[in-house]
Amino acid sequence: ARERGVRTTRLAALRRETAGFADAVVSLAREFLPTLVELPPHGLIDVLRERAETARAAKARHEDARVRLEVAEAKLSAARGAREAATLALRRLSSILPEGANPRIEMARLDRREALRQQLKEKRAEFEARAEGVSEAAVRAELPGFDRHRAPLDVEDLERQAETMSVENTRLYAQLGQRLARRDELENGTGAELAAFQRAGIEADLVAAGRQWAVRKIAALMLGAAIEKHRESQSDPLMLRAGELFRTLTGESFEGVMQDYGEDDQPRLVGRRRGGERVPISGMSEGTRDQLYLALRLAYLEDYAKRSEPVPFIGDDIFQTFDDERTAAGIRALASTSRLFQPILFTHHLSVVAIARRALGDGLDYVEL
Repeated sequence: ARERGVRTTRLAALRRETAGFADAVVSLAREFLPTLVELPPHGLIDVLRERAETARAAKARHEDARVRLEVAEAKLSAARGAREAATLALRRLSSILPEGANPRIEMARLDRREALRQQLKEKRAEFEARAEGVSEAAVRAELPGFDRHRAPLDVEDLERQAETMSVENTRLYAQLGQRLARRDELENGTGAELAAFQRAGIEADLVAAGRQWAVRKIAALMLGAAIEKHRESQSDPLMLRAGELFRTLTGESFEGVMQDYGEDDQPRLVGRRRGGERVPISGMSEGTRDQLYLALRLAYLEDYAKRSEPVPFIGDDIFQTFDDERTAAGIRALASTSRLFQPILFTHHLSVVAIARRALGDGLDYVEL
């Protein structure tokens, strides 16, 4: 009976707490949900919980919007200051222009001149790298006598001469082996005086053959270098641009791409490292092959945009196989093509957005869907 009384007391206390909680829920509903106050307490609790979650989400969005607004206001203030400074500088520069001159036209002319200067600087650096010590003045002096149509025929002649020298070198190596064998035979045979006489004659022949081989070997190397130089001078502008984009995408791990010839004399595409090493596509990693494909695709689109109406390039999470460094390089490469067509990149990875902000800064046009 005593335990029953204790349980009855507990039950009464729980009922009072439940009734108090229900009254509190109804009171809260009268304040926030007056139209739903007729619902039972458990229904009101579900509605209030849903409203609370909605309010928390709205508060989080409001806080995020407030932070973005502060950042945007700071950028706007900085932009206004920069605009005022630029306006003052433009007025000072405009004051020294001739009367009636259009500042916009003059600015475009200056930009064009600076671009041409930079292009001239790059071309001269490329010339110095390939000229093998020959000065620009010497090359200009030889240009009037250079026959562009005759050059391919000269290259073919040099290639045939190189093949002929290679066959001759093989023959000389075989002859050298025979004479070395003959020398060993004479050294081990009878008649020391006769052997010494024959050895002296053979050594003289070897010296002459060695001198002839060295001359032809040097000539073969010079011919090979000339042929390689001619092939590089005939490079397609599309391949040159693809090489520049490939260098950017690989963080300058590769210097560019070029066309090489295999043992079957069939052209193939290879990557060229700074030290001159040529890496075939089969020797590249999966990420590097993806970078090469992207470089070729972008170079083709640039070439197409120069000749036809530009079309946008749309990529959907194309950096999935790239690490952070390769992703940053890929974003910079996409940005470099924006002068000819519009690159658009879709991604659902916030890390890619963060990398793009670090790589491009204010140059990034970011739209959140």
